[in-house]
Amino acid sequence: STNVEICNMQLSSTSCELSEQQQQVIDDSKTEYEEFQATVNSDIGRRSETLSTLKEINPSVVNSEERQIVEKGLSYTVDLLIDSQQNGQWRTNISCQRPIDVSKRRKRYNNKIAGLKMEPGRHCPPSRCDDNCLVSLEDNFATQEECQQLIAHSLHVMSEERKGSSKDNHKSMIDLARSAQYGEKEGHKLFFRLLERVRQTASIVFAIPVHRLRIASHFVSMIDNTRPLKDSAIHGDESSFSTFHYSAIIWLNTQNTDFQGGAVSFFHNDTIQIQPKVGRLALFSSGWENLHRVEPVTEGQRWSVPIFIQALPKKE
Repeated sequence: STNVEICNMQLSSTSCELSEQQQQVIDDSKTEYEEFQATVNSDIGRRSETLSTLKEINPSVVNSEERQIVEKGLSYTVDLLIDSQQNGQWRTNISCQRPIDVSKRRKRYNNKIAGLKMEPGRHCPPSRCDDNCLVSLEDNFATQEECQQLIAHSLHVMSEERKGSSKDNHKSMIDLARSAQYGEKEGHKLFFRLLERVRQTASIVFAIPVHRLRIASHFVSMIDNTRPLKDSAIHGDESSFSTFHYSAIIWLNTQNTDFQGGAVSFFHNDTIQIQPKVGRLALFSSGWENLHRVEPVTEGQRWSVPIFIQALPKKE
């Protein structure tokens, strides 16, 4: 708030004097914003230092017989694996893809989307998205302490929300609105800061000015072995929601340590599987070139932050 805004709210047409309490609120808000902005800037600086020390990851070639996935309605093999023990950064550029038949671009899953005939290019128009399709991975994007703090914050939000309610869902989906309503300030600020860190990173990775990227959807997610199989369907994010142009996942804990299963498989010429690891970030274009699925969690709780980014039109 500003002095003018507060005066306007008081419907004063001439001069307006603020009380000491009102002035203190303004001063505290300015200080908190400056501290928050300084933290965001520090995030960017810390990321530059982290990236300079990360080595390039080479995915492991997997024996197809060992990594054959057979489930109801699904059958495929994993060709390349980035496991939770590897540490570094990885990126692969791929050709953008979209279905030839426009009528089949929405809400299709598993073999119905994987079997579509494709053509080169993006469904997202050139005024918003460039033909810059890829998958990138960066370890140590978030610290272990930040991940543990966000899990604790999310558990607190779930606990506060359940008070007086009989609901006890196996899957949490906590966005900023629920975080603000039921959470504590420091955890909420961390959540917001991680989202902004992702937006800034997406701007660099996809070479799009940050002012043209907005968070279209986001949530902290917890899944366990009660998750229905239909939730693990092969899908494309832009196929599901037309405003999802770029996607991101921050993993808050580690496969084979905190839980079993829960890897993300990408279906390219080679099927690439990425195992979750605490602090690991995956960024990828959301089109049909990056059809993917989350493998079922068989034991424990898998915590992550899926984020979906919309590209705004270029200004003339």
